[in-house]
Amino acid sequence: MTYPWGDAPPDDREHLPCNIWQGNFPTQNTAADGYAFTSPARSFAPNGYGLYGMAGNVWDWTADLLRLKSLSKAGKAHAAAMRGYRVIKGGSFLCHASYCTRYRIAARTGNSPESTTSHMGFRIAFDAPAARASQPCDEPS
Repeated sequence: MTYPWGDAPPDDREHLPCNIWQGNFPTQNTAADGYAFTSPARSFAPNGYGLYGMAGNVWDWTADLLRLKSLSKAGKAHAAAMRGYRVIKGGSFLCHASYCTRYRIAARTGNSPESTTSHMGFRIAFDAPAARASQPCDEPS
């Protein structure tokens, strides 16, 4: 599977499974998906695991350090310059197929820990406590 929703890439008109740029980047965002900037978490259908917003909207910070492996001198210099960067995944509302398809499952990039932008965020995941079943009342009324 290429994307969290399946193998069909998003387009600018009909298949809008996540919040990304539609139109001509960077001059005109048609907001065909309903959002010119960030969108609420449950604005698009969940993936097969019931998770919302796994692509587009904002880049998700991860705990992983970015590791670039290259044998070339230029590649090693680039990796050294990015030492300490963290992996970010998922793409953002600024991604468009004309220059950035980082909303693919396999895509990743990095950014420095002190970076702050409107299109970066983080995801909090936890196991929700089980719902408590109603207990029958043992006391007479």
